[in-house]
Order: sequence, then C-alpha cells, then structure tokens
Amino acid sequence: MKSRRTIVLAAALLALLALLWVGSGVVADGPEGQGQVPLAVTVPHRISYQGQANDNLGNPLNGNFDMVFELWDAAAGGNKVSSASQPSVPVSKGLFSTWFSVNPYACFNGQALWLQVKVAGQAVSPRQELLAVPYAWCALGGLGFPFEGTDDTLGPTFSILHTAATGSAIRGLATNTGNVTNYGGYFEAYGTTGRAVAGAVSGANARGVWGYATAGGTGVYGESTTGIGGFFTSQNDHLDLTLGGAVGRINTDPANQNSVLILSSNHDVVVRLDNDGGEESVFRIKNSGSTDVLTVDETGTLTVKVLEITGGADLSEEFEIRGADAISRPCPGMVVTIDAQNPGDLMVSDKAYDRRVAGVISGAGGVKPGMLMGQKGSKADGSNPVALTGRVYCWADASNGEIAPGDLLTTSDAPGHAMKVTDYARAQGAILGKAMTGLSEGKGLVLVLVALQ
Repeated sequence: MKSRRTIVLAAALLALLALLWVGSGVVADGPEGQGQVPLAVTVPHRISYQGQANDNLGNPLNGNFDMVFELWDAAAGGNKVSSASQPSVPVSKGLFSTWFSVNPYACFNGQALWLQVKVAGQAVSPRQELLAVPYAWCALGGLGFPFEGTDDTLGPTFSILHTAATGSAIRGLATNTGNVTNYGGYFEAYGTTGRAVAGAVSGANARGVWGYATAGGTGVYGESTTGIGGFFTSQNDHLDLTLGGAVGRINTDPANQNSVLILSSNHDVVVRLDNDGGEESVFRIKNSGSTDVLTVDETGTLTVKVLEITGGADLSEEFEIRGADAISRPCPGMVVTIDAQNPGDLMVSDKAYDRRVAGVISGAGGVKPGMLMGQKGSKADGSNPVALTGRVYCWADASNGEIAPGDLLTTSDAPGHAMKVTDYARAQGAILGKAMTGLSEGKGLVLVLVALQ
C-alpha cells in the first residue's frame, strides 16, 4: 500500500507585492523648501507568498495544487480574521510563487496576526506570524503609520503623502465609538513649530484636512491643555474660517449649560456669548481693559455708552395716519397732526396754525429715520415713521411768504404742507420747527430741524 503523503512548507517567504515608496521612481514637487518627494503608487491589496512544498519524506512536490490562505489572531486556536483561496497553484520541484488578497483596513488595525496555509486541503503547521511589512498598508488606511519630523521641517520625505484626484492621503478608521480615546489615527508633534498633521492642496475644491462624521460624531476635533485647540489662517483676507452650508453655526459644548463662546482680536475687542442664565447678559463686547462697551441681556435690552447712527438723521415713532381727504393721502414729507377722533393716531394737517401739530412723515428727499421706535401689538405702533425731532425734509408752501433758513414753520391750509410763521401770537404751541433751507415761491421740499413748540 502506498503511504499517505504529508505536505510540508519549507522556508516560506512573505512579502508585499509593492512597498509604498518603491517601484515607480516617480517624483513630484513638494512644499516650498522641501524639494521633490516621491508619489505614492497605487498599492494592490495583495500579499505575495513564495515557498517550497515537500512531502513528509522530503520529496519536492510537482503539479497544480489548491491553496487557502487564512489570517488568525493567535498562533494556535483563536479567531479567523480572513480567508482567501488560490486554485491550481503551479508547483515545480517543490517551488511555487503565488499571492492572496486581503482587506487591509479590516485586518491590519494594530492586532497581531498569524498566517495559516492549506495545501490540497491540508493545514500546514505551525502558523507563521506576520511581521512589519504587511502593516505598511496602514499608511494608506490611516491605521497608525508613524510620521516623525524634527525642528521646523516636515519630517522625512516619506511623511508627505500624495494621492490621486479622489484619493485619501491618510484615512483613519476607529471602532468602539463610545470610547473617545480610540483613534483612527494619532499624530504627535514636538517643539514650538512642530506640526502633527499638515495638509496642503493645489486644486480649487481640494481639502487639506477633511473630517466627516455621522450619528452625532465629530468630523475634526481639536483639544489643548494650555495652548490653542485649533488654529486657522488664510493668505486671503476674510477666509480664515468659512462655515459652509445653508446655516453656518458656531456652538459651544451643548453638554455644558454654563458654556461660554469668546471671540477676540489681539485682546482689543472681545465678544463674549454667555449661556449661563444667571449672568446679567448673554452677549458682551469688552475693550482691552476688560470693561463692557456693549451688552445685550436676555430680554433684548441693549446697553452701550455711545451709540453712533450713520444711516439716518431723525428720531421717529411709528403711527397710523389717515388723510385729510381722499386726495391728501399720507406720504413722506407731509406734516401731520394729532387725530382727535382716533386716540394714538395721526392725520395729515389741513389748517393753518394747528396746535395739534405732531411732526413730519420721515423719508422724503432721501433722508431716512436714524432711529425708529414703536411697540408692536399696541397703540404705540403703526405703518408710518413720523419724525418727532431731528432733520427731515418737509413739504412747504411759500404762498404765505418766502421761506428762508432760520424761519419758524407751522401748519398751513394746504394739506400736509408747512408755511412760514408770520403771526407769532397765533403760532404759540403750533410751531413745527425751523427751516434749514429756503423756498422762494410755490410749493416744494424744505429741510426742517423739527422742534415742536
């Protein structure tokens, strides 16, 4: 009877088909001052395997044999991590060379691995431990490849990774999302000018560092004990930090009910948004001496030492106004008086020396209200801004006398028009203000300093 043969593998060699920086010889210009750096070639997710197969008597095998390559997490027993088949591998005088595929992101995540080979259905013992070379795939997957630089350099040339248009130079994958210390990739820099991660792009839509998170995760996370958690700078003004999307939002820690957001510029002006309900205000702007220059409390009350308004020239309140008749409908520049029939409302003036005079509808001549007041949903509300003080253009009628700068103005019989005061006794209590420009004849706009008397 012919004896059963046992297959033995002798002096098997395990290696990657291609190393990360070997094989192409292609180079590209690196960052300024760094010269040329190698381009990363596309590394196949395969491991080559060469060996010698003999039977139990030491005779070399010849022929084609089916082989299975398994990765285990222990030298004996344990769990099978992956398995790949290679049918009909040619073996000549005991020598063979083949390969098998793996998923590097699932397999080479920092765990120790052993290779189990089966030839023609027979498992070869012992398993072979995988050493450093296969773990070079971590440079493609962001699984812990060590990058180290010194002083103010970017480190060795192999620490600068280049990818194709849609590739990822470093890709980190972490499981166990509940553990914040479980990192897909971890980088550490030393010295005052070191860079743990440096991203450089050349395309208009490329991303130097890109973070993506789902299920409430954090795309990019920065933390510092005594320094800066994150620093952004741009050579283009106003583009240091851009918030994309339909809504750009900067939040403090939502889990901290007393969190504070502080925006500062060289400590000259500091903006502080305080989420603590016990504070006097939720929004503060301070000067370099840490003194409040503006605050807004939780009721919306604004407190400021000096308020400078540059968009208008009068102080107005909003009123509902009715016309004196069907023709004289309220419009900017018209003089208005108190409406005795409708408390809290006004009407277009229609008689001379009316002591009910209240002001001028603001907005004529391109001069807008500087401050507009009112209380929505109350009688102190309306559709028309009426200047109670300040400078405003007013319709005037010169038929009662030529108007010159400095003349006192009062109401006239022309609806909505002012006129020059000529009867001072009658004008007492009916003065609208003083003319700041003149009107020699007819009707027209006159700039008026409103000062009711």
